Amino acid sequence: MTDPILNTEAAASVHYVDPRVRQLAFAAWHLKTGGTFTDWLRLGKDHPDALIAEARDWLRAVVAAGIAPPPATSTIHFDTTPLTETIRNIVRRGPGEAGMAL
Repeated sequence: MTDPILNTEAAASVHYVDPRVRQLAFAAWHLKTGGTFTDWLRLGKDHPDALIAEARDWLRAVVAAGIAPPPATSTIHFDTTPLTETIRNIVRRGPGEAGMAL
């Protein structure tokens, strides 16, 4: 048998923001514990039991092997100007004066 061809470039494009990572992590955690989605969310993204790092690694392997497609690239540009202005107002005037409850 020859060595399989792996698409390591596509695998490297899988990051934590790919929604499939969290789907895979929750599914693995649920199968292991039987817990609910809310229980899993309470663990937090950095908790080792949440399995997010492992899910990302497995998803990278799946993409490299050609079992799943690489993540779609987004061409959407988000205008963050309104958010930036809101943050500036909070910093300048304080949270109460900027009209936001923090």
